[in-house]
Amino acid sequence: MPGREPLNADARDQIQEQLNGNLLLAALMMVSPPDALKQLGHEYKNADFDDVQPPDTGDAKHARHLLSLLKEGRTTLDGAAILQPVADADLLRPPTPKRRYDHPADVTTTVSRAAIQHGVAAFAKERFRREEFDFPAKAWWSLAARGETLTLDLSQEATRLVAAFEGKLDFDFWLRDERVQWSIDVPLRVEVSRLLGGGGRVLRGGRARRDSRRACPFPAQPRQ
Repeated sequence: MPGREPLNADARDQIQEQLNGNLLLAALMMVSPPDALKQLGHEYKNADFDDVQPPDTGDAKHARHLLSLLKEGRTTLDGAAILQPVADADLLRPPTPKRRYDHPADVTTTVSRAAIQHGVAAFAKERFRREEFDFPAKAWWSLAARGETLTLDLSQEATRLVAAFEGKLDFDFWLRDERVQWSIDVPLRVEVSRLLGGGGRVLRGGRARRDSRRACPFPAQPRQ
């Protein structure tokens, strides 16, 4: 069948260049490698892949959306999109305190915004910068990031925490008994904001090379 022959070195180099230049293709590769390769002129069946599961309902819907954007000649998303939902909701829950204090505090203090921002800046410099994080992934791709900057913006209306990372997205899977690998540099920007006096919201996004954008929906885990 045309397009189902093994990927030679030239084809792999061309795919690497396409993934670097259009991050929507990389996003499609994250949810459905068969659809991504078909978009690039290489048609394979799910059975040709090892450790690549057919997309579930959510991923299949997202894949269709990405394909429609690619057919329009798009290279960026209008906004952030979740490429993989968090599997373990416990990662998002704060730890349960060991002791509960129900009686009124004997002493209360007020901390200025400047002091809080200074503390965050000191933490970013001493602990966050160059810290390496691993993100939950699927069998055929992984995402690692290194902390760059961490800033806290406090205002009367909202609190906003913004973290910037140097990210690296690796694809690694077996295709018809041959191992294929691609790697993409992906600068990431994670923003968490909460409106004071109302509900909270989490905005996650990123910017990749050549002005492409991608989402960063994962709770990062520092490497031990």
